[in-house]
Amino acid sequence: MRILRLGPLFAFSALLFVVPIQAQQSPTPTRDPQALSMLQQCLTAAGGTQAISAIQDFTETGSITYFWADQQVNGSVTIRGLGLFDFRLDTNLPQGTRSWLVNGLQGTVKNANGSTKPISYADAVNQGGLTLPYLAIAAALNDSSVSISTVGTTTVKGRTGMIIQIRPTFATGDDPGGEVAKFNTKNYVIDSQTFLVLETQDTFWSEDGRMLPTKHEVIFSNFKALNGISVPLSIVDTVGGQQTYSLELSVVTFNSGLAADVFQF
Repeated sequence: MRILRLGPLFAFSALLFVVPIQAQQSPTPTRDPQALSMLQQCLTAAGGTQAISAIQDFTETGSITYFWADQQVNGSVTIRGLGLFDFRLDTNLPQGTRSWLVNGLQGTVKNANGSTKPISYADAVNQGGLTLPYLAIAAALNDSSVSISTVGTTTVKGRTGMIIQIRPTFATGDDPGGEVAKFNTKNYVIDSQTFLVLETQDTFWSEDGRMLPTKHEVIFSNFKALNGISVPLSIVDTVGGQQTYSLELSVVTFNSGLAADVFQF
């Protein structure tokens, strides 16, 4: 059963579970006051907790540039998101339509020739809401079982930001090795002056059986206020320090009533 359809947006920890949570001892979550304050200021700068929590779905359109084998391939893009974990990106390219989607526990890439490739849970779980990071921040602030901590500072495009890590906690019996919590961990770099999200950081894992980690970053800029929400219109995706694609969004709409079947091929 998809709790997202039945409960509020802030059912964060329940949505992340791959295995059922039982009445077992869980690690004590860290709730760093400085980190909590920074994230709350982030939501205020983005339009306020009430406005963010009212977002049920979003649709974005614009242009995309892929960086493939030293070539730049340009096309148009439509992005749709539903709640915290359903996300879809469709691109119209010279070769045809290329799409990928995630729906919480897994995802799929569909190439222009019609072939598909699965996206594993480990790589799919952090890709929901990829272009609109506020939803996960609001949910984590509302869930006392989620660890929120400060893990340092960094510079993004000349802007200094504080790195805030969001990490769910699971009962020891459900996640004895800590792998599920590790897959669900994500960092948010918050601008120290504007409190906007400069970047998100998570990990892609190799699918060759070795689960080797590669750093995945999404960099945000060109924020514009749309329907009361400060939305990033320029987005760059990098894996292992290499740009994979960039987005320039032109139209963003909220709460158009997207259905769950949009996030299926």
